[in-house]
Amino acid sequence: MSIELTNLTPFANMRFSNLDKHGKEYGVFMAKGAWDIPESGECTLCEEQEPFVFTDEYFGEPNFSALQYPSDFVPYKPVTDVILNATAWAPEGKPAKSWLVGVKVTDGVGTIVMKALRIVGPRYWVPQWKRELTEQEKTDWKQYRHLFKGWELSEPEPIAKLPVRYEYAFGGMYQNGTHKDGSPRYELVEENPVGRGWIHPELTDHTRPIPAPQIEDPDDPVRDPYKRYEPLSFGPIPPSWLPRRPLGGTYDQNWLDNIHPNWPPDYDFAYHNSASGSLRAKTHLTGNLKFELVGLHPIKRHWHFILPELLVSALAVSSSEEAGADRTATELFSMNADTIYMDICEEQVSDPCAYQTWRLPFKLDKYENIILSQFDEQKRELFLRKNKISRAPYPHDVSIFS
Repeated sequence: MSIELTNLTPFANMRFSNLDKHGKEYGVFMAKGAWDIPESGECTLCEEQEPFVFTDEYFGEPNFSALQYPSDFVPYKPVTDVILNATAWAPEGKPAKSWLVGVKVTDGVGTIVMKALRIVGPRYWVPQWKRELTEQEKTDWKQYRHLFKGWELSEPEPIAKLPVRYEYAFGGMYQNGTHKDGSPRYELVEENPVGRGWIHPELTDHTRPIPAPQIEDPDDPVRDPYKRYEPLSFGPIPPSWLPRRPLGGTYDQNWLDNIHPNWPPDYDFAYHNSASGSLRAKTHLTGNLKFELVGLHPIKRHWHFILPELLVSALAVSSSEEAGADRTATELFSMNADTIYMDICEEQVSDPCAYQTWRLPFKLDKYENIILSQFDEQKRELFLRKNKISRAPYPHDVSIFS
């Protein structure tokens, strides 16, 4: 069935279809808005809006760099992601060995999400030996393990800024031989393969300093060379990393033989939420959102701004087959924001922006026209009463379509 789309807003919008876990096809309608973050602190809509991003965008090569912007092209997110592409700036612009940065989002009732990090200058795990090895002994250091004393963490070097990215958090990978086809085989920290500080007992060269994490939990500072620390950032988690990857479901031979092309039974829509745990809201965010950022602006140590609520609505007109004499032919759905992305890194510091994505699942065979509109609360209620239109609840659980 062809569905006509009418856009009465400045926002990019599109419709596509997807399958639920039971193989039932449903429609997805989404819109995306872009905001300027001015000095006044009251975000305003950008004159030029931004298009959708259809594939995950990385800072460098995929699998070897952090995810910069997750794809907008997902079917459903159970809760709102808050994601920041940010740079940490030392207090007063003076190089420092370490300092705290943080983000807090409140809605007038209480704190929704909050996360604090400690930024540290370059430091290293320095190997300690009972005696200095010769150059020849260093090439075969495993034969001299009895002389190895351990690792010592060096003092951090002062720095003035640091990108808040997973490359600087705990993690890492090492090549360990090759596969049968000649491609490299890696052992890695599955929560963050692109990070630093992971010491492998066999694959790490014990004769040279190893970069240590520069982003850490203030309540769990890096002290133990063999401890597996939580990788920390304000950025998104790629779909192939833990803990996100298992939420996508199990794709084994049984899935290929008996379930394909449907989602596997253990597929969870939370797989599409890419924000780190503490920056993932417990529900879809509503209302005016106040952002409080610390250490993420070169001049303003404490940076406050408000992202005003936009009541982005989808006016859904039922098809002639669905609409009967005793049924409402038109329904108004409030589209819930499921992604807020702040682009406030060094490159964007003079022109900081926020992006907001709204999404709505709907029955494909029920509607013939969807109208994207934007109201304030008062105007929306007047519009509903004047046109005798029902205010439909947001269908939080897409399983209702099966």
